[in-house]
Amino acid sequence: MIVGFPGETEEEFDETLAFVQKVGFAKIHVFQYSPKKGTPAADMGCQVNGEVKHSRSERLIAVSDIMEEAYHQSLIGKACAVLFETKLEVKERGHTYAEGLSERYVRVAVPYNEDLIGTVQTVVMESIHGDLVFGSLK
Repeated sequence: MIVGFPGETEEEFDETLAFVQKVGFAKIHVFQYSPKKGTPAADMGCQVNGEVKHSRSERLIAVSDIMEEAYHQSLIGKACAVLFETKLEVKERGHTYAEGLSERYVRVAVPYNEDLIGTVQTVVMESIHGDLVFGSLK
């Protein structure tokens, strides 16, 4: 989502926040509008102040983080397919994991086994640590 497009009012941004919360996206990629020379929007009046764009961006990212956490929580106890891509060291946990992307576009980690890399496996989601969901092979 782009915040701070020329003419965007605080009321319109609040409508965007309310819409985003109503929909309940799993994650939002947030960008601040930046004028590009030669485009009609760059010449529009009512350019939004940089500090306002930054503030709106931070607020939308905070809402996105809450929704992403709720989405991850909704996956706990469920099984889904994961394409394992890489080896991952998680220092806080003191272990090595195989990490991959699930069919639900969530980063997932399970205890490492080199044979997992490049394969699709069914994983039961068990816990959350940051933006990773940890699980075990089914």
